[in-house]
This record gives sequence, structure tokens and C-alpha cells, in this order.
Amino acid sequence: MMTKPNPPSRYTKTSLPTKAGAHGVIEIWHDKMLDRNVAIKWLNSSEGEEQLLNEWQILATAMSRHVVEIYELIFDHHGTLFGVILEHIDGQRLDEIFGENSKLDQIESIKALYQLASGLSDLHSVPIIHRDVKPENAVIGSNGRLKIVDFGLSTAAYSIQTARARSTFGYSAPEYYTKPATVSLKSDVYAFGICCWKLFTGTIPTVGKYNLPDASYFPLPSISTVARLPERIVSTVDACLQWQPEKRPGMKTIASVFCAELTKGRHEAFISLPESVTEINASNRRKTIKSSLGSLQISYDDYSFKIEQVEGEVFINNITATIGASLSEGCLIMFGNPSRGRDRGFAPFRKFTPEVVI
Repeated sequence: MMTKPNPPSRYTKTSLPTKAGAHGVIEIWHDKMLDRNVAIKWLNSSEGEEQLLNEWQILATAMSRHVVEIYELIFDHHGTLFGVILEHIDGQRLDEIFGENSKLDQIESIKALYQLASGLSDLHSVPIIHRDVKPENAVIGSNGRLKIVDFGLSTAAYSIQTARARSTFGYSAPEYYTKPATVSLKSDVYAFGICCWKLFTGTIPTVGKYNLPDASYFPLPSISTVARLPERIVSTVDACLQWQPEKRPGMKTIASVFCAELTKGRHEAFISLPESVTEINASNRRKTIKSSLGSLQISYDDYSFKIEQVEGEVFINNITATIGASLSEGCLIMFGNPSRGRDRGFAPFRKFTPEVVI
């Protein structure tokens, strides 16, 4: 029989309800020193110690504003791990929000999925495979910020082979059902794609008989067949649900697509010329800048600033300007071949991307 030790004296038990988990319970305590509530995850048996220790080690390396924080560990006098003190998130899980609204408003869905993608991108950069990405493991706090929780199945690796590929039915990638299963960062990407279906449509796609992934069902019908979404998001979600893991995009790329929708039409760019400063934005979408050595027309399409026309000797950071190329956050437009030296013309380009307010 396990005797639960007391947490440090700075913590006092609150009357907030206790929640049951797969390997223990979660209680809400108050940190008197820092005047904040915390969540203490207790083991319910010695069998869960390895699982809880794994979760602690994973969280200790996961530095992200969209991943739940770990504060402290609780051991008994024998050195046995009994609990983990975590950040308490006062909010709702995404699946609880579904229960009230069936599906989220599209903009709110994009904002939630952007945060989920950002958190997964941070995890994958370490690298950590979450292995149980689903709406139940994403909590939106009262401040609007989403946090990824529950790292009991997570693994610090790019990919692993396992005989027991535990996960949640419906969100498990096809590779979970091979023997041995090869689970990778791209398995999280597939689960993220299923989350997108859930948030945007209120349901998940049919991937096979009894909804077990079947290659004959792939490629799946596009999410555009059941939801009207921005084109870039449609193509990204569809790519997440490719049968072959290597064909799925990375989470960093996915996060950038969702971020682009949240900042759509709100970028500004400034081109500094000798006699003036030219601005390009949603109200002033196209500008041509000229020099005796050449001219360049730049246009704004709500997402990026692109070269539309080029005449003469025009370079971007000493690389020949080409039609269709996007201009980076900060670059230098140059008129005249590098061999001209001081006789070249220069026009600094600065792009400003608005912050995504959570």
C-alpha cells in the first residue's frame, strides 16, 4: 500500500474538484509563496512511477509557451516519485468546447490550431514525439492561450520502433498499426490533421472499415468537401493526412500557414528611396520603383510581397530579381550589376508582420 507524502508546506489543498487520470489523480493546490494555484499529479500505484518520471523528463526539456510547465517533483522518504507539481491551467479542453458548440467558429478554430501547431513545432525541435495529440490534450486557458498537456506516452526521439504503439483510436496514424510500429514526428502531424477535421467540421474523416486506417481509402477526400476553408489551410490539412509519413509537412511549416491566415491582409512594407519612402499594404497593393538602371514592380497578395515585373539590372541582396519571388522581412533592392560598384542604386525593403494576439 502506497502512503502518499505531503507536498512542501508552501502548498495548501484547495476545494477545487479532483480529476482522475490513467495513472493517478490530479488535485489543485495553492502555492502560498507565489500566490498561484498549481496542479499536483499523484500516482495511484507504483506501476505508474516510470510513466510519471517519463512525463517529468519530457516536460523538463519542452520549453514552449504552448506546453504545460513543470514546477517541482514530490518524493517520499525512500526517494520514490509520488507526484509532479505542474502549471494549473484554468480553462477548457478543446473537446469540452466541442461539447458545447459542436464545432468552433472558424477564426477561433484557426487560432487554436495555430497555437497547437506552434507547441508541437517547439516539441519537435527538441525533438519530442507527443504520441497522443488530440483535443482532450489541448487546454485553452482563461487568457486564451492554448497549452498541450499529458506527456505520459511521449518519447524524446525523431522516430522509434515499438511493439505497443499506444495512442488514441481515430487520431492514430496508419504506421501505428504496423508490426513493429514505427512512430515518428510525422505521426503527430497526422493526429494534428485529424484535430483540424474535428475543429472545422465537428467530426473526423473515415479512414477505413471500422475507421481503422486502410491504404485503399487513401488519399482521403479533401477537407474542402465538408468545410469551406482558406485554400492554403485546405492543402495543408490534406497533406497532414497523407498515408506515407514522409509526404506530410513539418509542424513548423504548418504553424506558419495558420499564422498567415491570422495575419492575412495586415502586413506592411516600406521601401526607402533617396527622395521618399514608399509604403505597400492592403490599401496600396502595388508599387513600381525605378532607377536609371532598371525598375521593379512589387505587389501584395494579403500574405506576402512578390516581384511582379522586372526591367533592367535589378538584384535582391545581390541575387538577380525574378518574377514571382517573395521579398523577405528585410532585404536590399539593388539597381545595377555588382561590377558597377558605387554607381549602383540601393533601396532597403522592410516588411512588418503583425503579431498574432492570443
